[in-house]
Amino acid sequence: MFIFKTIDALIDWMGRVISFLIVPIILVLFFETLLRYFFNAPTTWAYYVSCNLSSFFFFIGAAYTLLYKGHVSMDAIYNRFSARGKAVVDMVTAPIFFFFAGVLFWNGIGYAWNSVKTLENVGAPLYWPLYPFKVVVPIGGFLLVLQGVAKFIRDMITAIKGEKYEH
Repeated sequence: MFIFKTIDALIDWMGRVISFLIVPIILVLFFETLLRYFFNAPTTWAYYVSCNLSSFFFFIGAAYTLLYKGHVSMDAIYNRFSARGKAVVDMVTAPIFFFFAGVLFWNGIGYAWNSVKTLENVGAPLYWPLYPFKVVVPIGGFLLVLQGVAKFIRDMITAIKGEKYEH
């Protein structure tokens, strides 16, 4: 279906773009480690920068990970099921997933809105805006729900047909 390909392409593109954030995260942490342990001069900003950049990496990366089936499952049991069995198990556990992703999205909206409304910043020593990093929470939640819906529909088709749905 066209909608699946569109959702998958969007999530794939965003995941690939966001994956490049790992480079500045590593560089900041390397720089901090170098200064702290070799020059006894730790920074006051590296923790905030690495955490804030990681928020993009993790929240957007959750949907990307779902797309490529990278989330944790009970592989010792799950891999013994047929394609239909896996789809049924995934459909049975889907309400738990949608509850979590829905709460992340819904509560993330209020969390982000309060931050944007007050133009929240990190505070000392950086005083840089924090709200862009909080806005990623509902965006990531929305993308996770979107990818979850696509997966759920694929699982339904697989459960009905008995063979893995390929698009």
